[in-house]
Amino acid sequence: MTHQTIDFYKNEIVPLREYTPDIPITTNFDEYVNIFNGIDYWKFAPYVDVISWDNYPYWHGERKNWVEGSRRGFIHDINRALKNGKPFMLMESSPSATNWQPVGKLRRPGMHALASIQAVAHGSDTVQYFQWRKSRGSSEKFHGAVVDHCGHENTRVFQDVTQVGKVLEQLDDIVGTSIQPEVAVIYDWENSWGIDDAQGPRREKKDYFETCVKHYYQFWISRDYLEFF
Repeated sequence: MTHQTIDFYKNEIVPLREYTPDIPITTNFDEYVNIFNGIDYWKFAPYVDVISWDNYPYWHGERKNWVEGSRRGFIHDINRALKNGKPFMLMESSPSATNWQPVGKLRRPGMHALASIQAVAHGSDTVQYFQWRKSRGSSEKFHGAVVDHCGHENTRVFQDVTQVGKVLEQLDDIVGTSIQPEVAVIYDWENSWGIDDAQGPRREKKDYFETCVKHYYQFWISRDYLEFF
């Protein structure tokens, strides 16, 4: 699947390279393919000019918000690492709910800003949305959007997006910058596939991703947080 997808992508970008040679090309990586399924993004990364990915956190769900926050940080850092620390793009995010999570909950006040700035803090140069306006029909009719079905800006979600924009205006100085990590956690797709496909000694709950996140979590939380608990 990895090689087939890259081959398809390389054919798709031929006309773009021809007609717009100075415009960077990317494709939005997905967290489920990226982390849980069949595409090795370490192999895909050399063929995109900038990494981009779609971030849809499970706030207010089965995991505590700080646990979900650490998972998001882990995936953000994977995407930053794919281009040796270069900034990436947050290609998709929802300022409100989703239509495909177990329960499409409206995010509590402040959570959209938190998720957006978390992406920037981990190396994103953008905060972008899917979708701008809710679809009139089809499967994404109830997926979150900047403009709701009401069609105007007088909503709490629209104001949440406006507030994020005001914060981003103050962060111009960090555009294009990166960090020098002090530690590293290796996430390897081929190792993940090998563990998942192994027919023993355990068939369920092999938890390669979860184990990596547990190690990452210890570096993600602050020393002050540890002392508090």
